[in-house]
Order: sequence, then structure tokens, then C-alpha cells
Amino acid sequence: MGNQQINSLLKLAKKAFQKRDLDNALEFSKHAIELASLEANFNGWGELYAISGKIKGLRGFYLGNNEDLEQAVESLNTAKSFVDYIAPLCIEIGQIFQFQKKYEQAIQLFYNALEASRKTQIKNDEIHALLRISEYHLETRNLVKSNKYLVLAKHQLDENGLIENWIFYYLISMTIGIRQHKFEEVEANANKILQLSAKNNDIESEVKALNAKGIVFAVRGDYKQAFENLWLANDKSQLINFRLLIARTLINIGNVFSSLYNYEEAIKQHLKVVNEYAAQIDNYTLTVLYYNIGGTYMSLKQDEKAIYFYSKGLKIAEKEGIHKLEAIILYQISKIYADKNLEKALEYIEKTKNVLETYNIVSGIEMHTINLAEIYFKQGKLEDALAKGLESLKLCQKGKNTKTLIRVYLLLSKACKSLEQYKDALYYHELYHELQYGLHQEMRKKQTLDLETRYETKEKEQQIKLLTKNMELQELELKHTRKVTEQNDLITQANQEVKQFTYAVSHDLKEPLRMIGSFTKLISRKVSNQGDERLDEYMNYVHDGVQRMEGMLNGMLNYARIGKHSDLQDEIDLNRIIGDVLLNLRVRVVESQVIVNYDELPKIKTNKVLISQLFQNLIGNAIKFSKKDIQPIVNIFTIDDDKQFIIAIQDNGIGIPQRHQSKVFGLFSRLHTRDKYEGSGIGLAMCKKIIQILQGEIKLESEEGIGTTFYIAIPKVVEPVLIEELTA
Repeated sequence: MGNQQINSLLKLAKKAFQKRDLDNALEFSKHAIELASLEANFNGWGELYAISGKIKGLRGFYLGNNEDLEQAVESLNTAKSFVDYIAPLCIEIGQIFQFQKKYEQAIQLFYNALEASRKTQIKNDEIHALLRISEYHLETRNLVKSNKYLVLAKHQLDENGLIENWIFYYLISMTIGIRQHKFEEVEANANKILQLSAKNNDIESEVKALNAKGIVFAVRGDYKQAFENLWLANDKSQLINFRLLIARTLINIGNVFSSLYNYEEAIKQHLKVVNEYAAQIDNYTLTVLYYNIGGTYMSLKQDEKAIYFYSKGLKIAEKEGIHKLEAIILYQISKIYADKNLEKALEYIEKTKNVLETYNIVSGIEMHTINLAEIYFKQGKLEDALAKGLESLKLCQKGKNTKTLIRVYLLLSKACKSLEQYKDALYYHELYHELQYGLHQEMRKKQTLDLETRYETKEKEQQIKLLTKNMELQELELKHTRKVTEQNDLITQANQEVKQFTYAVSHDLKEPLRMIGSFTKLISRKVSNQGDERLDEYMNYVHDGVQRMEGMLNGMLNYARIGKHSDLQDEIDLNRIIGDVLLNLRVRVVESQVIVNYDELPKIKTNKVLISQLFQNLIGNAIKFSKKDIQPIVNIFTIDDDKQFIIAIQDNGIGIPQRHQSKVFGLFSRLHTRDKYEGSGIGLAMCKKIIQILQGEIKLESEEGIGTTFYIAIPKVVEPVLIEELTA
């Protein structure tokens, strides 16, 4: 029976893994391992630890979570000790090491996998190992070796080969094509990936192909198609929460906006990556991103912000030895300072020169030369400015750098005019004017295209919303009908179970409450004549507590009944609500010696039972999760807002780690063991459900070891809503 349960859980784990439901997949695999540890004769440990490692590894890739990746390596290494054939496990561990930039360990494991697969003549694993080695050399920027192993893999691929190997082959070919600017090949390979990934339900590869097609269309100037592919890639990467792919997609979207001279939108997308996904991208990409943001701020004439982001990129480039980018960033900083501080500009010019000469860099040298020419002109060194300008002119014409060429023509025109070489000055000024006019025409054209694209995108969004309401979105987009249906079934089942749970618990609790109430009255009668006022007071507290709890349970039962309209129009004084809550929590308040401070709180139109439950849960949590030997303090205050009441509940407790903050509102979500902090893990889930019924929002800010602040926002004008279920 035990083995049967383990196998069932293993199947569920694999199924959830295929659907990219990684949290459930991990739970199934953990449960299977727990059961297996109780079976003396269980012999499937290799498979159990292998699937557990794959799940943790993929979750680590998606979230950029190093803890998950380390645990994945541990599980996969454990699996290796139970099997004779290790090639697939070596590949899995190698992927993780490559993701972590542990390149020497990664390539050694890929070679081990290649050797093992050849020894056992397992062709598909040999192909996979060859492709991994090719990808390794591609990532470490050795295109020659990458191509070599790609060709070796291609020779062994056939029509009956694994679809995932074909997808991987086209992915590597596509990436090489992007590096070599062979965009027709890139598009062809991307289309093949899209066809195969749809068959294999491989959303990660689909997103990469859509990204590549977006780049191809942007290079061709077909920005509408570029956006169509990139926004779809963004939606799909958000769907599976693959943070690295989200970051790359947003960078590409920002770059396309920048190409259309829509600098505000470009900044918005790029800053989103910096603020939310910087940990997921490699240092080279992050340096390029900072460079792009700096350039965009420079175009917006916001020089201080430009220098700030250029400096961040420069710091990484210097540390990581990315010298070409280091030189390019130095060009740009010196250009900004040329109009502000000649001494600073010359300092950066000298730094640029040192990098160019030390590392023999020729790319972009025309920008360095024109920067120097412009500084000479400002210093009155007209002959030197003219000479450097002519030098930059040759470099620009050779490299077809139009934007820098405009600067060169303007500098040459001004230098010739100052040297009274009027014929040459007029000649260069006409070239400058012609090129500048062409650039302005292109800018206006692209800005018009940007408006058209945004209008069409808006229209498409409206169409998609309409199709979603009519349950036709699956035909338009992603063929995810089965996944959506299964998730809806699970949600419906969970709601039914929670409904039954709430109803049963409420009824079951009422009987012991009646008993407590009855015996409390009997005890009160017995002790009422003893003349002990404190004892009478305590008995009154018990009696009041029983009545309050019975009232809360009745409230829960009322809201658990089907099809009841909630009354959100009662005028509630929040000061009285807080007073009642503190009475309900009196024992904990006294034991913890908590100080609860609150301003004059507003009167709001809402539901008394729900708002009371909400505040009781939040204040109760603030007391529960206080720090040892530090008196807990809870501050409750309002924040001015025209459209909604915003109430903050702030504590000085243990705080919530950043990595857990997105999970705390989940059902039965616990961050601590029960022996450390009591509770069922449904309190904050209840808070979220309540605030949804109250048509409001709940958010939190927290710092581990410092404390937590919950923000409750409730609209000043609410509409009646139908409550089908008050679920935790």
C-alpha cells in the first residue's frame, strides 16, 4: 500500500511539474519522500530525489532563488548515489552551475554526461550533452566551439528524435544568429521553435522565440510586429513567473520604445527591471541596461540622472572587466561634463584614453575623438579641434555612425567659421543641416508610429478583455483551456471544502461555548456572595468573552450562507471597533504588556462584523509576532486620501523576510513552526478575503527584525455586492 501511495504522489509531482505548478509539484515530491522513508523495502530513491531536484532547480531558475538551486543540487547529488547511469543527473546539476556562473564545474559535468551517454549508447542523452556543451561555449562567448558542438549534435538528430532536443538545437542556433546579426536565420529558427514548443507545452522556449522575433522585427523597423511579439512574450513569462525571461522581455520592450523616441515609456520599462528583477540578470546585461537608462535620461536632458546610471554601469564594467562597455560609458560621461565642467570632462577623456589604449579597443573611438574635439573648441584650441574633428569624420564615415556624424559636422562648421574658413564652414553646416533634418523627419515618423502602435495595442487589449469575458481567450492566445479548467475545478473544490470546514467548525464550537457559558453562570452564582470584587470582575470578563465569541461565530455562519447581500452601508466608528477588539484580546494585551496607540480614527460605511474580524486578526498578529524582551508597540493611524480611507497598523515585531512577503496572504501559509508561534495560518488569508468583500485593498511593508506595517484601503463610496462565500 505504501509503495502505491508513493508512486501516485510521484505521478502527481511529475504532472504538476509538466504544468509548471512548481509549488504543488514540490509538495507532492516532499510527501512522497516522507512516505518512502517509512518503507523499509523501498528502492525508488533515485527517481524520487531526481524529480525533487528538477522541481527545485526549475523553481530556482524561475525565481532566481539561490537557496532553491542549492537544495536542487543536494537532491540531484543524492539521486546520483542511488543510480548507475548518471548522465541526465550530471546535465541537470551542470545547468544549475552554469546558471550560477560556476562555469568550470558546469562544463566538467556536461563532459561527464557525454562520456556516460556514449558508454551506454543512449543517443538522446548524448545529443542533449552535446547541446549543453554548445550552449556553455555560447554563454562564455566562444562562438567557434559553440558551433562545433552544435554541428556534432545536428549530425545525430533525426526526425524521430526527442522534441525537446530539437527545440534546444533551434534555440542555440537562434541565439548564435542574433550574435552574428543573421536575422533571417533567427526568424526561421524562432518559427520552428514556436511550432515545436506548442506541441511540447514548452512556454519557456516559446517566450525566448517570441523575444527573438521581436528583436528581428525591431531591427527591420517593423515596430508594430515587434511589440506584438514582445508583449505576448511578456504575458507568457508573467504567466509562469520566470523572472529572468520577464526581465529580458522588458529590456527589449524598453529598447523598442527608445528606438521610437518614446523615452518616458522606455525609462518606465527599464527601471522596472532595475527595481524588481536586477538580481535575475547577469552583470553584462545589467551594465548594458544601466548604459541604456543613462542614455535615455541624457536624451531627456536630465544629466544628473544620466550620470547616476552611467556611474552604476561603469562600476560593474570596471569590476567585471567589461572594457568595451567601460570605454563607451566613459565617452558618454565626458560628453555630459563637456557642457558643465571642462576639468571633469578632461578627467573622463583621460580615463577613456587609458582604457582604449590598455585594451586595444577601436569600437566607438569616433565618439571619444569628437568629445575631445569639442573640448578643444571650448578651450579655444581651434586648430586641434579641427584636426580631431576631421579624424572623427573619417571614423564615422567608416563605421556609419550617423548620430555622431551630426555632432562632427556641427563641430567642423563652428571650427572653420572661427578660423575664418567660411567656404568650408558653409559646406559642413549644409551637411549638418541635411543630416539633422533627416534625423528629425525620422524621429517624427517614429513618434507617429509609436502613437499608432500604442493605439492599436490598446484596441487589442480591449478585444482580449472582451474575448476573456466570453471564454474565447484560449482560441486567440495560448491553448491553455485545460490548465484553466483544472485550476478552476481545484478552486471550486477548495472553496466547497473551506465552506464545509467553516460551517462545521462554527457549529462544533458553539456547543462547548454554551457549556462554558452555562458553567460560568453557575460558578458566578457560587462565588457572588464571597465579597471578592476582583473575582466577580474576572467572571464578568469570562462571561463577556463567551458572548463575544458566540457573536463572532454567528457572524461567520451568516456570511458562510449562500447568496447573501452584504451590508456595507452601516456607519461604523473605528475607534469603538478598536476598543472592542482590545477587549476581545484583553488576555493577550495584558500578558504581552503591549502599548496600542491610535489617533482619532474616522467613521466609515462598511460591515461591522467583517471590519472587526479584520482589525482583530491584524492587531492579534502584531502582538503574537513581537520580539522577545522588547515591549510590543502597535500604532494605528490614518493616511489622507480623497477617494478612500487608508488605515495603517504598524508594529515593532519580528518582521517578515522579503522572500516570504508575497506568500503571507495565502491560505494556511505559515512562516514559522507551530511550536514557535501558534496559529492555523488562515488569519491573513481571511484578512485578504474580507478586504475584497469590503471592496478595498490590503498591502504590507516589512523589514526583518524591524517590524511590519499593514495598510488597509477602503473606498469612501461602496457598492452592494453578492457574497457567495466567506472563505478563508
